[in-house]
Amino acid sequence: MRKVIFFLLLALCLTGQATAAELPAELTEAAPEAVSLVSGDAGDGFGLLSGLETLMREALAEWKEELFSGVRAAAAIMAGVILLGVVESAAPEGRETLPCRSLILAPGHSARDTFEALYKRGVPMEAKPFAVGVRIEHRQSDCDAAQYRQYAGHPGLPASTYKLSCHLPNGRSVFSFCVCPGGTVVAAASEPERIVTNGMSEFARDKENINGAILVNVTPEDFGKDALAGVAFQRQLEAAAYTLGGGGYRAPAQRVEDFLRKQPSEGPGAVEPTYRPGVTWTDLSPCLPGYVTDTLRDALPQGTVLQPNLENHEFYKTCYPIFRELYRANRESMYALQDNL
Repeated sequence: MRKVIFFLLLALCLTGQATAAELPAELTEAAPEAVSLVSGDAGDGFGLLSGLETLMREALAEWKEELFSGVRAAAAIMAGVILLGVVESAAPEGRETLPCRSLILAPGHSARDTFEALYKRGVPMEAKPFAVGVRIEHRQSDCDAAQYRQYAGHPGLPASTYKLSCHLPNGRSVFSFCVCPGGTVVAAASEPERIVTNGMSEFARDKENINGAILVNVTPEDFGKDALAGVAFQRQLEAAAYTLGGGGYRAPAQRVEDFLRKQPSEGPGAVEPTYRPGVTWTDLSPCLPGYVTDTLRDALPQGTVLQPNLENHEFYKTCYPIFRELYRANRESMYALQDNL
């Protein structure tokens, strides 16, 4: 029970639902007081996670628990419906069997091989709506100016952020998600020759740009009702983005003004992309379904936070494909309002 409470409090602290005072003494000694969060916004605490991970590993070792890294569960050993163990792949000594009678799986949305293995085992699954779209990047100073006005740049004000959503006549919703003030766009592909982007902020939130996902809801009516049809849909989009980027894991990118005019981009404007290993300037349309690009074009001019700089298009310039921002259908409105779920 002590272990459960320890890690629960750690998770609550990182998401802004607990304070450092509520954590065990060993954690507060290893992390600065600033780990006590009040906002819970995406990116908070990223600069502190490496130290907290070390603490977690040390705690597990103290409690005589084994921790494996660089391995994956390749298969479950079953006797009828009774679980006997799990087979590790890429273990230090090769394949290894770990006996167990209970197995808790907590896969992320990139664990496609796990989904496929469970599906073959007959685990009930069904297709669910999720979202696809772009990752958009702006200058943090422009966002601060749009929201703080004459107070922009005041040392007492944090890097500004935004949450946007709209419902369009075509029946689709568009919303911002995982906005990262003072952050960077990062590569997040989990399979070879795919392009997926994500965003992150370090604890200081002091980088030049702010970025966020601008997403369009998609449903099984778009990609198929088979349980794993959404995975196939994601792979198709990710492969198309990789091809459009020209290989080498360069992300295809386009200035928003060019995207709205349906013309390819030849280079950056005032916003320099932060994505590494780099971007390829192009037209994003070939790697996204038409109903997604059309919906984005209808929604982007409606972004009230973006509106003050819409005329010169300097506030938002660069779009990155992003196809992995999944959400449950019954949480759609919450994701539009709260980006730490």
